[in-house]
Order: sequence, then C-alpha cells, then structure tokens
Amino acid sequence: MAPAAYAGAAAPVPAPDKESRARPDRPQRAMTGGGREVFAGQPGAPGVALGRAHHPVRPPDPDAAELPGPLIVMATEVTADDLLMAPGDVAGAASAVGGATGHAATVARALGVPMVFGLPAEALDVPEGAEVLLDGATGRLTVAPGMLDRAEARDAIQRARLRRGVLAEARTLPTVTVDGHPVDLLANVGSAADAGAAVVTAAEGVGLVRTELPFLSAARWPSVAEHLANLVPVLRPLAGLPVTVRTLDFADDKLPPFLATGLAGRLGRGLPLMLAAPAAFSDQFEAILRAADETDIRLSLMIPMVADVSELRACRKVLDAAAATVGVPVPPLGAMIELPEAVEGVEEIAAEADFLSLGTNDLTAALLGVDRRDPALTPRRTGDPVVLGAIAHVCAAGRAADIPVTVCGDAAADPWVAPLLIGAGCTALSVTPAVLDEVRALIRGLDFADALHRADRVLDA
Repeated sequence: MAPAAYAGAAAPVPAPDKESRARPDRPQRAMTGGGREVFAGQPGAPGVALGRAHHPVRPPDPDAAELPGPLIVMATEVTADDLLMAPGDVAGAASAVGGATGHAATVARALGVPMVFGLPAEALDVPEGAEVLLDGATGRLTVAPGMLDRAEARDAIQRARLRRGVLAEARTLPTVTVDGHPVDLLANVGSAADAGAAVVTAAEGVGLVRTELPFLSAARWPSVAEHLANLVPVLRPLAGLPVTVRTLDFADDKLPPFLATGLAGRLGRGLPLMLAAPAAFSDQFEAILRAADETDIRLSLMIPMVADVSELRACRKVLDAAAATVGVPVPPLGAMIELPEAVEGVEEIAAEADFLSLGTNDLTAALLGVDRRDPALTPRRTGDPVVLGAIAHVCAAGRAADIPVTVCGDAAADPWVAPLLIGAGCTALSVTPAVLDEVRALIRGLDFADALHRADRVLDA
C-alpha cells in the first residue's frame, strides 16, 4: 500500500483562557490560517520558539544593529539570506510563501530552529520587536503570549535540551542497524559553525558543503580569493575527514543580483550558467583545490543539478585543468541526481562519476510536479512510490558501477522516510548536524531486513 502523504496542516488554535493566559498590559492574538509544520526545531522538541518579531529589509543590511533577544524572522517569503543575515540570533521563522523543501527551510534546519510556511498575510502583520511564540508542530503564531504559554514553551525547550544530552552519549557507538548493516552518517554544512558542530556530533565525514550561501548578495561571479576567504574557515575544522564540496548551486529562491538582472522567467538550475562562464567555474575549482590542500581534508567535488553525462564530462575537463594549474591530484568527482532526466540517464552518469548523491528535495518536487516552495511538499513526500522507485533505480546504477550513493536531501532525516532510503539501497545519509544524533539513534534502532521489506512494499505499490 502506498504511504500517506504528510501535509502537516496546522491545528486549530484554541481560544486563550482570559484569566490564566492573558496579559493585562498587552493584547494577545494567535494566528494560524493554514500554517503548516516545516521543521520542528532541534531533535526531541515540539518545535516551539520564543522571540522578538523581525521583518528583514531587502537587500539585507550587514551593518544593522543587533536586536535584543532571539528573533522570529517574518516575511511574505522568508529567504535563506534573511535567516543568515538577521541582526541577532534566530530562534524561528514564519512565512506566507515557501515550503518544507525550499532553501530557506534547509537553512532553518541547519540553524536548528522551527519554521512555519503557509501563514496568511495578516498573521505576519506584527510590530517589529513584538514578543511572539512560534509552534512549528501546529503552525501557530501567538503574539504577546501569556505567562502559561511562555512557561510551557520554556519547559518544552528544556525537555529537548535534556533529550539531546541523552542522544549525545551514543556518539561514539558505531552507526549500524540492529542486524549489523552499516550506514555511513555524514553532515551537511554551510558555515564554520556547522563544520564545528559536525565534528562535535561525531559525523563520519561531510556529504555536502554548500558554497553559494556567502554569495547570495554578490554583484558578480566570486573570485578565487573570495572563494578561499569563505571556504577555508568552513573546511579547517574538518581536517582529516572525507569532505564533499558542492559547486555553486544557485536557484530561483537563492539567486544573487548579478544573475537575476535581465533574467526572463525562472532560472530553473544554475549549472548551465556555470558552464557558460568557464573562467568563473575554473576559479571556484581552483579555490576549492587550494582550500582542501591548505586544510588537509580528504576532498571530493560534487556537481549539482546534472542533467546528463555530457555536463559531467564538461565539468571534469574544467576540474582537470584547474588541478593541473594548482599542481594537485584530481579529486573524486560526483553528480547530484535531482532531475528526472538524470534518473533516466543515470547509468551513463554513474559510469562517468566517482559517486552519486541524491538531492531528494528537488527530485521529489520534479517527479511529483510540485513546486519546491509549495508548503504541501514536505520531506515525507519522498516516500511516494514514484519517487522511491526513482531512488531505487539510482541506487541500482550505483551498485552496477561500484560507486557509493548518498542522500543529501532533507528526507534523509525524516524518521519515516530514512528507513525506506536505506532499504532502497542508499549507502550513506547526510544530514544537518542539528539532527545527526537523532538520525544515529534511528539507524541503531532499525532492523535492515525490516527496512528492505518496507521499501519493497512501497515499490510494489
């Protein structure tokens, strides 16, 4: 039987008890209006966050004064840049537009904070600096919460902290299923803080280093020096570990101004633009190679949004030339499988690649015909038989070519979908460090034979 799609619709908001919850000095209002769970914060938490409402300016002001207390970032469409450039610590985010597999949600997961999409515009009409309570599990946004609401939220945050402490005690244990099947557990990182967290949480390596995040406001292609300045601090904590660095992955919801100017319609994917700018592409390859040499990581390079084998071959030519310029060996080169056409031609791609990585966010959206920013598109939709069938096909191509297949999408951390991915043949899961302990516990409690059976049942559907 096919798995049910997970919509995560917000629960109704009960009317507050006037005597126990209302605050006499400030009005209280709660808004849902179709808000959907996107990410429920750190492992074990119900996804609550207390903070001050912050409405980002566009473009972000890097010199803005830091606001007091944690922030709940609010906008019609919260972007990755809004979260990364916020003038203070981000505790959560609320947006009218977007979805669980969008790039802003990916950044929220990396930050370990709850994020809610699908809220009506009036719910976001909150004064700057107002105190708000965000519940990622129900989609509820409460303005000026009462004392009881605040106490319950703080209790939930404390319970989550205690659970994370328990999970952390198992970090030194091997990541194998109860019947002895090993699963490599890697981390997705985009900053030096992420890299440090990956080391602390005992990741076996890094399956994805995002390189585009520092350049979302760029006015031109980054230079070698600019790449190095941003990449070396990320790689330095990872010395000695296997690290896969992804080349620039610009897209419609993470598009720098110099690419947006004059663009007719949607970008779709950034790889053709990279191949059309070989000097810029070569600069990034050169910077990655120099940064890897300086930081002593075990480098692999990954190309996002590969459509067919000819694109991967073109990338390899640029990489070979850059390696010759730097004077270092050519590192392994892999392809992200995120497009239906890449799935169709995966045997040829696998024959050319040194490894494959599944970008389940984009692949799921494309196969199901759903916009990646649609709130209805959650990581759990990767368990759809159509999507899982494509994943199993990719894994079979990887086995035939004797190369590993990693999952870097958000589905790798979903407790319902992760066993299906393992059962379908994925050899490694790469997740944000914020949930790495939780996923390790999931794998160690999983029976591989049962994972195979679960995947077979979905595929038979």
